[in-house]
Amino acid sequence: MKKFKFLAAVFTLLAMILTTVPAVKTYAATPDTWTICFDTNRGEWTYKLNGEGTGHWELYYFYNDFKDGDKLVVDGANATKGVTVDLNKRVSELAFATAQTGIVNASYVDYVYSLSGAIGVVNGNVGKASVTDDATLQINGNAKEVYAKKADGSGAHANVNVSGTVDYAEVAQAATGLAAMPAYNFATGSFSLINDSIYLQTATDKYSTTGTAPSSSRTSGSTDSDKELDSVPKTGGFDFTVVFFAIGFVFMIGAIVCSKKMYRNE
Repeated sequence: MKKFKFLAAVFTLLAMILTTVPAVKTYAATPDTWTICFDTNRGEWTYKLNGEGTGHWELYYFYNDFKDGDKLVVDGANATKGVTVDLNKRVSELAFATAQTGIVNASYVDYVYSLSGAIGVVNGNVGKASVTDDATLQINGNAKEVYAKKADGSGAHANVNVSGTVDYAEVAQAATGLAAMPAYNFATGSFSLINDSIYLQTATDKYSTTGTAPSSSRTSGSTDSDKELDSVPKTGGFDFTVVFFAIGFVFMIGAIVCSKKMYRNE
């Protein structure tokens, strides 16, 4: 009987653990949005989490709690100096909205947006980069896709440089208005777009005008970078919730069976 009591207790405990894990997993997988902002009273950069508060938390806690796949906004409204964010983690979405230089060191950035008037530097490889109006973006790494245009869809007047390769780019030329020039396979360090220039500064022998556009190409997509931040698909993987509950159910049945046998033997 002691054996059945022990087995019943073990099965019950395992069932409780396995049916609780999915809820914990789901919570942990949810990306947070961190906003690095400037505290004019203290004269230093601080942060706020998921839009809560006024942004007076010290960056020490931000570095400890930022996890792979979280989102980051560098908002330098009223900032009197730039900021370097040394993460060395994957950032799912990164937005620069500061006239003071924002430098982000990341292992990888899925999407980076440099909004009008912003100055941003990414040290790391990038999936997609979108630059609006007269924003400046320096990517010290490779970029799979680069998009540059004004918020109204007309010609690009941004400063964009990539130290590595660029697989695909769409640049709304000032001379052609809404027509975006697709280009492919930029050589290492060749992608260069300078403010008020009519065309790319890249030599024509450093890229190709023919190729296959990525399926995610947004030639006719939204020009509002703030809306783009909200519309980017969230990352995810296989959901093991059903598996956990199934195994938990099996252990629960085992606990019930052991309990019945225990009572029969009393």
